This record gives sequence, C-alpha cells and structure tokens, in this order.
Amino acid sequence: MYPKFTIREILSNRGRVELLGRLSSTRCSQQPWIDDGWLGYLQHQEYLFYGRWHTYGDLWGFVFEQDDKEVAVQAGEELIAYEGYWGERVELVVNENIDWQKAQFESRDE
Repeated sequence: MYPKFTIREILSNRGRVELLGRLSSTRCSQQPWIDDGWLGYLQHQEYLFYGRWHTYGDLWGFVFEQDDKEVAVQAGEELIAYEGYWGERVELVVNENIDWQKAQFESRDE
C-alpha cells in the first residue's frame, strides 16, 4: 500500500544522518508521494524519522532533519515511507509516548 524504502547505506551528510537506498515507488494511491527535496517520514517499527528526500540517479537519500537523532536501523532493512502531510498524522497513531486520556465531551457554549 505505502511505498517501501530499502536501506543500502547509512551515511553522514553535513553532520546529519542520511539513509541511502531504493524506493519501491514514489507514488501512493496514484498520487505523487515522494520527490526530490520533499519532506517526509520513514517508519521503523513504532518510530518515525522526519527528513528530506534527495535523488542520486537510481538511488534515493533521506536526510534526517534532527542532528542528534539516534538511528537503530541497518542496511538491508525496509521502512515505510510517508509524505510530510500524512506522516504528521501517522505519528499520532504509532507514537507510544503519547498518553491519551479518555474524556467526556463537555460543551462550553451556553
């Protein structure tokens, strides 16, 4: 359903982590999903990495926006790729650190 990114190498790009690899597709549901310079997310288990896509011929690079992000991925692993808009919403679902509180709706209008 969503494009997959297979990691080939893990590099350093101006002090930031860059994953170099191959994308299964740059489209999702017939819509443009990934392109050179676009922001996006990669999902590895319950973790989401935020960064920017770059093309290098047949390969794609994903440069993390955070300088100090710890990366627990390895070459050969396959991650799910999201474009920037949907990636923000996916974080609400997969981020286990969000402490959701059940609450009864109370109207403030009178």
